[in-house]
Order: sequence, then C-alpha cells, then structure tokens
Amino acid sequence: RFVLNCPKEDLQSFERILFLIEYAHWFYEDNAMEQNPNLKSLSLREFTSLMFQSCAALRPYIAHIDDIYKDFTSYKVRVPVTGAIILDESYERCLLVKGWKAGASWSFPRGKKGKDEEDHICAMRE
Repeated sequence: RFVLNCPKEDLQSFERILFLIEYAHWFYEDNAMEQNPNLKSLSLREFTSLMFQSCAALRPYIAHIDDIYKDFTSYKVRVPVTGAIILDESYERCLLVKGWKAGASWSFPRGKKGKDEEDHICAMRE
C-alpha cells in the first residue's frame, strides 16, 4: 500500500523509500495494532527490517540495511520542519502536542516538509 503503490520517483532513493516505510509504520502503530490486539509494537528499525524481508523489491538490499537505516536517520534530522502556534479565540490558550514515546516533551504541532511542499501547506497538514 505505501511502497508498492507510490510514484516511481519515490523509489529512486533509499531516503524516499524509508520515508514511505515510516508512513507505513505509523499506519501500523496507529491502525493495524488497534484492530488486532495480537500485533506488537515495533520500533521503526524493526519495522524497516521486516519490510525489507517481506518486499521482493527491497530484499536484494537487506545485507545493507544497517547502513541504509543509519544514512536515513542522519538524513532525516536535516529535513526542515514547519508548524504552527494555534491559539483559541481569546488568545489565552494554545495547542500543544506530546509524542507518545517515554520521555517525549510538549511542543507546538509541527512536521517534516514533504518534497517540494510549501511551508504553509505543511503547517496546515500538521
């Protein structure tokens, strides 16, 4: 659904492929696990390994998964993010979000910009 049905240009780099796998991971954690309580939570690293094992197009690269994943995590921290400060009508309260992992902090809603995405579009999406 997330990798096999994507535009061809998204399959031309491991960075783009791993972003697609990350979207699939979020879907798995947010939806599939909720529908099937027998599924266990997986780290993105574990999920990526399973995707490389399960997907015929990715299987030839499984021997390089450690380097591919390391390069992706290094790349990911350099991707710009955009967000918004959302206030109520009285300007007295603002919206904060908190990650679901242990030790996550509160922040304004934000997210990574998609390829060629404009700042205001990313902020609205987030």
